[in-house]
Amino acid sequence: MVQKRMGRHSPSFTLIESLVALLIVAIVIQGLSFLMQWEKRVIDVHASEDQRISFQLCLSQLEEQGYLLNDVHSNSLTLSSRENNELKLLHVVKERLVLDGDRNGRMVLLGDVAQLRVEKHGCYQTLRVMNGRKRVFSGELLLPEKVRGNGGEQ
Repeated sequence: MVQKRMGRHSPSFTLIESLVALLIVAIVIQGLSFLMQWEKRVIDVHASEDQRISFQLCLSQLEEQGYLLNDVHSNSLTLSSRENNELKLLHVVKERLVLDGDRNGRMVLLGDVAQLRVEKHGCYQTLRVMNGRKRVFSGELLLPEKVRGNGGEQ
């Protein structure tokens, strides 16, 4: 009687083949993890750049609307409209940069703003905003000051 040898031709995997397969799976998972982290960094950079551009556009829009500067505080600006002398307050409310009017409500200019800092430098103001990820953006605002006194307004 002839006996068959079972060890050599069995359909199961050897230990070496299993370890090689596990190594390949580990390399693929590590590569995917790296790609996801890289993509998150790229998205954060683009989001920060978008927010910086939006902030600059807000400042430009304030200049083009013809507001006059009434008062400067460390975390807000008081502006007035040339047409009707309506006072407006530029400040941060609920992580948004807003322009509040005393009659016309609130205009949201920029989201994800944790803090606003304002510095007055003679004929211009430097505004710095910090977002929720602690990134700081700055820009200059060129608003003429409202003339106070007997002679009327600018």
